[in-house]
Amino acid sequence: MDMILMNIKIGWRNLFRNKVFTLINAAGLGLGIAVFLLIMEYVAFQWSANRFQKNFSQLYRVSVFDTKSTHGDYFLPPGMAPIINNNFASAVQAIRIADGIGSGLVTVPVKANLPGTEAAFRENNISFADEQFFKTFSFPLIAGDGTLDQPQTMAISQSRAEKYFGSSDVIGKVLSISNQFGTSSYTITTVFKDITDASDIKADIFLSLKTLENKAMLNGNDWADPNGTGSGFANIYLLLNNGVNPLQLSANITSLLKTRIPGFKDQRIGL
Repeated sequence: MDMILMNIKIGWRNLFRNKVFTLINAAGLGLGIAVFLLIMEYVAFQWSANRFQKNFSQLYRVSVFDTKSTHGDYFLPPGMAPIINNNFASAVQAIRIADGIGSGLVTVPVKANLPGTEAAFRENNISFADEQFFKTFSFPLIAGDGTLDQPQTMAISQSRAEKYFGSSDVIGKVLSISNQFGTSSYTITTVFKDITDASDIKADIFLSLKTLENKAMLNGNDWADPNGTGSGFANIYLLLNNGVNPLQLSANITSLLKTRIPGFKDQRIGL
């Protein structure tokens, strides 16, 4: 015990004799610990992303690669989804999300507007989504059943519902949205809990993608046809059935699309 105490005393004396050396080492140790903790926090956050999804292990995002490139493109022609659904129904379900293309001015009817607040709001995070969106992804619902199977229907976040109406009890209420597709009325069918940073998919409002199937609703934007195979503006996610091999499925989808989509011959699907 005496020997241990003596060694400690000698160590302290050496530290105080070489104050600059001690300070450099202590600072280096502290910096190293701080960097380690930041890296671990970053890794933990990245690892946790999207894992709240109940179908996490069966959900894949589709990308398209040029045969000579290792960099995939996630913005795809939305018409790929119905081709996949119609030909691989026993293996997979394809869901489309068109990020941000519905952004614009949201107008609250005057009678429903909160006293003292503006009647119109500029919103920059409005997406279009397939009818099965809320049945495939596990975003908690505050009200409604997640239905987007009818044109001109919409789902809004809890914060937007309270911002527009002062309450989340807004099912059946109507909002007017003015964007690149013109001005249209949308009926609220769902209120969802605000999406956290743990999700790759983020929007404050989701509009039914079926709305754009009506050419009159495109306002001349023919590129936005949900069944088109020319313009790449949608993310496509696949919900695979149990036991489906994603590598084999991607090869099968690649072979099919080469026969269905002009210009796809030098590309391949990645999941």
